Amino acid sequence: MKFNSGQLNQKIKILDFTGDTSDGYGGSIPNAVVYWETFAKVTPVRSGRSLEANQERLIPAMKFELRDRRDKVVVENMKIQYRGRDYQIISAIPDYTYWESLVIIGQASNPPER
Repeated sequence: MKFNSGQLNQKIKILDFTGDTSDGYGGSIPNAVVYWETFAKVTPVRSGRSLEANQERLIPAMKFELRDRRDKVVVENMKIQYRGRDYQIISAIPDYTYWESLVIIGQASNPPER
C-alpha cells in the first residue's frame, strides 16, 4: 500500500478486551482498554450491490490503513473505535510492499443511529 503520511488523517482507537468485571450473577463482563491510539486512512469497503445492501440493511464495513509497528499486535478479537462507532476487526493484514503498513477490515458492531 503506497500512500503518504498526509493521508493518515483520521484518528482511531484500537480497543483490547483485557480483564473481566463481575456482573454480580456469577458471570463476567470484559473490560475494553485502549490498546493503541493512532491515525489512519479510512475508506468504506465498496460493494457492487450497494443499493441492495442499503435495502437489506447490511452492516457497513470500513478499511483502515495505518503504519504498522513491531511492538503492536492487532488480532481479530479487538475492536476499532472511529467517530463514536465500534468496528469489529474482520482481518488485519500487514503489507510490506513499500513500507510497513497494516490494512484492517472492520465491520460495524453497533447499529447506526437514525
